[in-house]
Amino acid sequence: MPVALGLDARWTVIARPPAAEAQQIAALIEQQVEPTAVTESLEWQLDVLVERDFHHPPPFVPKIPYDVPSSTSYLVDGPWSKLFSVYSRELEQHTYRLIAERGAYTLYARSAAAAVQQHN
Repeated sequence: MPVALGLDARWTVIARPPAAEAQQIAALIEQQVEPTAVTESLEWQLDVLVERDFHHPPPFVPKIPYDVPSSTSYLVDGPWSKLFSVYSRELEQHTYRLIAERGAYTLYARSAAAAVQQHN
């Protein structure tokens, strides 16, 4: 019985329409991010809202220091990544330009210098 209740609770979350702010940041990504650019995000719901390929951290990344790939051009820091501070170190150590904020979602562009510096 507990498994059925757990599955029912998860289905409720999955079946719920995405938050307006997720849809708003998705629209901004469609408008402002080049279709071939690598965008880093822990927010899996964006995969269904935006016709882009996202790079996601491996599972359980909050427990280890995580380095964003040097090929990343954009980063979305959203509710889940902020909850676990997944990108805090990345944003402190590298230069990103704030593009937009919509509720709990923040879209950044990585500076070219930051990408080159990390690659070396």
